[in-house]
Amino acid sequence: MNGIKTEVEAARLRLCGRSADLQATVCCHSVFGPKALRANSNRVKTINQLIFLATNGLFGRFQCFRGGSGLQFTPNPGSLGIMEYRFKEKLMTRVTDQSSYRRRRFIAGALGLGAFSAFSALRYGDSVSVANETDQDLTAKNDGDILLFEDTGARLTTKHAATHYNNAYEFGWDKTDPYQKSGAFELKPWQVTFDGLCAKPGTFDLDDLMGMPFSHLEERVYDFRCVEAWSMAIPYNGRSLRDILQVVEPLGSARYVAFTSVLRPEQMPGQASAFSTLDWPYVEALTIEEAMHPLTFATFGVYGDQTLPQNGMPFRVTVPWKYGFKSPKFVVRMTFTETRPKATWHLENPREYGWYSNVYPDISHPRWSQATERRIWSEGEIERIPSRPYNGYANEVAHLYPGDRQQYR
Repeated sequence: MNGIKTEVEAARLRLCGRSADLQATVCCHSVFGPKALRANSNRVKTINQLIFLATNGLFGRFQCFRGGSGLQFTPNPGSLGIMEYRFKEKLMTRVTDQSSYRRRRFIAGALGLGAFSAFSALRYGDSVSVANETDQDLTAKNDGDILLFEDTGARLTTKHAATHYNNAYEFGWDKTDPYQKSGAFELKPWQVTFDGLCAKPGTFDLDDLMGMPFSHLEERVYDFRCVEAWSMAIPYNGRSLRDILQVVEPLGSARYVAFTSVLRPEQMPGQASAFSTLDWPYVEALTIEEAMHPLTFATFGVYGDQTLPQNGMPFRVTVPWKYGFKSPKFVVRMTFTETRPKATWHLENPREYGWYSNVYPDISHPRWSQATERRIWSEGEIERIPSRPYNGYANEVAHLYPGDRQQYR
C-alpha cells in the first residue's frame, strides 16, 4: 500500500494553531481513516476508543467514544491545566437543493480524527427508514408512497424506482437489466488503484477510501440527470472525492483524472455480449478542477444501502451538474494525466456525447431536446419539469467553464 495507510507520522493534529505529530495506540486514524496498528499503550481497553498522545507534551490526549458522548480532550498537566472539553454532535440528515449543498459534518472530522459517534438510522419521514448497519433493507410501504426527506420535506425518488430503472450497460442495454442481471456480481473484495501523475500512487481497499464505517458517511441528495432527458432525486452516501485525491498528492502537471471501471465479463453479461459496440472497460474522465470540486462525490451507496450494483456500487463517482454517464460506476482505477483522456461514450459517438457533457437545457441532443426532463418519482409517477443549467448547480460550477458553452457540451 506504499505505506500510506500506516503512516502515523503523516497524521497531524491542528490545535491552537499548532501541529503535533501523533502516536497511535490501538486504532490510528491514518490518512484514509481508522486502521488497527500495534498497541503501545495499556490505557486503551476496546477498539471503540481512540486515544491520541501528542509527542511533544504540549497538548494531551483525545478520546472518541462510540457510544455517543462525542469527543473528549484532556490536556496534559503543566501545559493547559487539568481540564476537559466535551463536544456533543448533532447528527443531522440534510438535503441538497438545486443551488447549494449542505454536508453532514462531525466535530472529530474537523480535528482530523475519525468520526465514531454512532447513529442508528437516517430517516426519510414515515414512508421509509434507512436501517442501521445490521439491517440494510430499505423499502417504501409500496412504490406509490411519496418519499419525503424528513428535515426539509423535499421529495425523493422512491428506492424501488431508483434501483429498478437504470443504465449500466455492463449488465445489458435494457433499463431493467442492471437489476435483473447483476445477481452474480461480487461487491467484495474491492480495491482502487491510483496512478499516473501523483506523488503517492498506490492501491487501496474500499474501507480505506471510506475512512470510517459506512453508516457514518455523509449523505447528500443530488438531482440525477440522464442525457436521455429523465431524472431522479437520490440520496447518496459517501465523502468528497477531493478528500481522497489530496492524499495521493496529484502533481502540478496533472490536468485530468481518468476513471476506469472494472472488467468482469464473466459477471457482467453486457461486457460479454457480442452485440455491444463499447470498448470495455468503461473509461470516463474529468478535469482536475472538476474532480477536486467539493460537489464531486465519492459514492459508496445510495439510500443507505451499499449492496446495489445496479447503481454502480460498491464505488462510483457522482458529478451532479453533468449528464449521468459522466458519473463513472464500478471504479477500480484513477489515473492522473496531463493530456485529455479518451472517454468511452465520447469515443463511441462524439456528436451525441460531448466530452464535458454539462447539463445545458438550450443545447439539444441531436435526437431530442434537453429543455425539459421526465422526473421519475416512483414506478407509477413521472412528472415533466424544466431542465436547469448545470442541473441546478450553476452558482457553484459555472465559473469552471468560461467562454462559449458549446465547447463544454
